[in-house]
Amino acid sequence: MDHSPRLDLPFIMAGQALKHITHNEALQRLDALVQPLVESTTLTTPPASPLPGEAWIVPSDATGAWTGHTGEIAVHQAGAWNFYDPAEGWQVFDRATGTLRLYSGTAWVPVAATGAGLPQLGINTSADSTNRLAVSAAATLLTHDGAGHQLKLNKAASSDTASLLFQSNWTGHAEMGLMGDNAWRIKVSADGSSWTNALTIDASTAIASFAASVRPASDNAVTLGASGARWSAVWSATGTIQTSDARQKTQIAQTDLGLDFILALNPVRYHWREDDGRTHYGLIAQEVAEAVTRCGARDFGGHVLSDPADGASMQALL
Repeated sequence: MDHSPRLDLPFIMAGQALKHITHNEALQRLDALVQPLVESTTLTTPPASPLPGEAWIVPSDATGAWTGHTGEIAVHQAGAWNFYDPAEGWQVFDRATGTLRLYSGTAWVPVAATGAGLPQLGINTSADSTNRLAVSAAATLLTHDGAGHQLKLNKAASSDTASLLFQSNWTGHAEMGLMGDNAWRIKVSADGSSWTNALTIDASTAIASFAASVRPASDNAVTLGASGARWSAVWSATGTIQTSDARQKTQIAQTDLGLDFILALNPVRYHWREDDGRTHYGLIAQEVAEAVTRCGARDFGGHVLSDPADGASMQALL
């Protein structure tokens, strides 16, 4: 064996002539490969006036004297280019990007960086040019450093997307964020291709729009508003406030609230406190409730309290 197994350094053999040449070749190789530093990994044309000892990793589309040396370390030594074929595990520092690169056996892979940082990082999985940070784990923790913590998603322009996409077996089924404009949306999809904006909140007006019905999780269990948190107006093409369908009722019979109840009602004309200039006609809810009570009935389907638990809350007729 006339060369070392790892760095391929030439040995001075017994009885060898011109031993100094072999010795100098070994020193040149050591100078290139110990604490190795390259100027760049992307330069395709050999520089015209390199300094002694400057080195580059040869890219696949290199030309001139570098042709045919893809992936090798090209070092300018003694006025000429010397090429060193890397072995798996070799490391070099790339001055242009501030990146420490490791030779995987087929390519130079970034493993650590200074300055602008790593171009991509895979943790327990492979990163790529699109998914520059990829993590394969049961959970990912982002925690505070003494106070709060923000996760920022920044897009370049209003027409771009900044969102969180939720997938099942790589098929998207829900997405939320800023998608195509600056309104905040929640989108859902059954198949990953046809999407519906389930909820849209306008960034300028804060108005929320829904694509479908809004329903409580349990029947007849929650309220919409309260006595101290009323909706100022409700606009609807149609609607059911309290079910009056015959199919929902049993033991239907003629009312025992006869003509005396009808005569007890007192139709009036009135204006609302927030006057719109119009005269309205109708009944007063409190008077209807009193008439029902005088006639001995406990409940009347057309009279409601805004808060059933508070007898003094606002009243309405339906």
